[in-house]
Amino acid sequence: MAREIDWNRFGRRVMIDAKEGIISWMTPSSLHADLSSASDKIVLLAGAALKMHVKDKRDNRWGSPGDPKNVGLEADAAFYVGENAVGWYAADREGGDEAVLAFEAKTPPDLVVEVEVSHFDEDKPRRYAELGVREMWWG
Repeated sequence: MAREIDWNRFGRRVMIDAKEGIISWMTPSSLHADLSSASDKIVLLAGAALKMHVKDKRDNRWGSPGDPKNVGLEADAAFYVGENAVGWYAADREGGDEAVLAFEAKTPPDLVVEVEVSHFDEDKPRRYAELGVREMWWG
């Protein structure tokens, strides 16, 4: 029955991971939003201080090649750092949205941030590592 439901009509906060057999409804609190926003500022300021290219990403679902559409992990914040940030900006400049989508499909973020106010999924670090994400922060 669950396969026949268009879960997207319930909004972006319905997360489905058919591969792992998980459906979850999220209602982020203002604390959750504030902490996610703070992580953006910290990473972007650190990048500026270290003179490194950084591209922040929100509302992206990261999955493995061959995963069904809309399946994967959606970090509270994600970042391309260094050469991957340069690559993202080059894709955007040279090919627009289509090139950016292709870049993101083959290039996992360098850093993801998971803000867990009430519950932490202990399997997330493994799953992000399998996608090729080099670093994960959570708190």
